Amino acid sequence: MAHKTVLRVAKLASFGSIQASGEHTWRERPTHNADPELTPLNEDWREVNCAADLVEAVQKRVSLANQKAERPVLCLEYLVTAHHDAFKEGGGKINSADYFADSLRWIEAKHGKENVVAVNIQRDELTPH
Repeated sequence: MAHKTVLRVAKLASFGSIQASGEHTWRERPTHNADPELTPLNEDWREVNCAADLVEAVQKRVSLANQKAERPVLCLEYLVTAHHDAFKEGGGKINSADYFADSLRWIEAKHGKENVVAVNIQRDELTPH
């Protein structure tokens, strides 16, 4: 059975929204659908590993811009996954680490590796993402 990729892109236009996203990502705020016992299985593929570091990393990248819009989008947040049963964790055939590595290569090619400041693989919910 073929499984479709799930790809969601959100535009984050304030440092407050970036902070909130980071707090969710690194479980610095309650995340009711995450299993706290599995949170240690989550992986960071960049040095950024908390909301404060995420805000700082985005600020550094934005400061390099020569032109700034009046109401800029400061960063894009990608969510990449597939149906739970596609992954080996759910009984499927797809190795999630390979799937996410391929997805990251695509995002880096689209935006530039230097512009991908944080990568977090979450394994504390039903479906890896």
